[in-house]
Amino acid sequence: QEVLGKIYTPYSDKGIFSLALDKEFEEENLHLLDELKKHFYVVECGIGEEPQTALQTCIEQGQTEAIAAPQWLTMHFLERDLDRGILIGYYKDEEHLQWILGNNDKHSLVYNVRLKLQSDQETREGAHTEGFYKKKNIQFVILYTDDVETTGEYRVFHVKDTAGKVTGERMRDTWYPNEVKGNYFFFRFDEEVNIGRLRMAELIKKMRAKHLEEFGGYAHNEPMFASARDVLEFRDGF
Repeated sequence: QEVLGKIYTPYSDKGIFSLALDKEFEEENLHLLDELKKHFYVVECGIGEEPQTALQTCIEQGQTEAIAAPQWLTMHFLERDLDRGILIGYYKDEEHLQWILGNNDKHSLVYNVRLKLQSDQETREGAHTEGFYKKKNIQFVILYTDDVETTGEYRVFHVKDTAGKVTGERMRDTWYPNEVKGNYFFFRFDEEVNIGRLRMAELIKKMRAKHLEEFGGYAHNEPMFASARDVLEFRDGF
């Protein structure tokens, strides 16, 4: 849009864009394509050709590439602010984890929680309003999955910002691998980090009890809310 002053959407799929490049500016074109590839799938398509087939092949190849944890993680010391909010969340399986790690339509690190609208009368387990999530001041998200009591495995991410309301229709367009029910609230991450060695099974047990006391119920694997102070009780060094 900066280069041409407009965005072309000549295809029926509104998620597909067209960019015409002047071959006289080869170096500039390569730089522009490199920037675009950070956020889009990019394939060459001749005039009159339908891009869906070429794009689908590119997308499928991208989705099959598992994203591993970085070898070196930035260290964060929870002691610097004991009141920082921490969300303890669940992911269903490896496919869900890969979606969180960037196998989504924006190639960004994200985590979704259920969103309850102010005017929504429908009961939805584990859902909260946008205002509720923002008041929690979530700075880190700790993710775990099934059998954590045995494996003790978890991953921690630093929150960059939040995306507010994400509709069910938009959620489906992100390649979300599970059934979509209603609206969601997104936490966006800038990187995976290290906050120390946690006794994860004990932490989850403590937070479930706290959650039950605070909200009067607990839906299976719904997000739980802690502070840095809470989590430090279950850290055994780095």
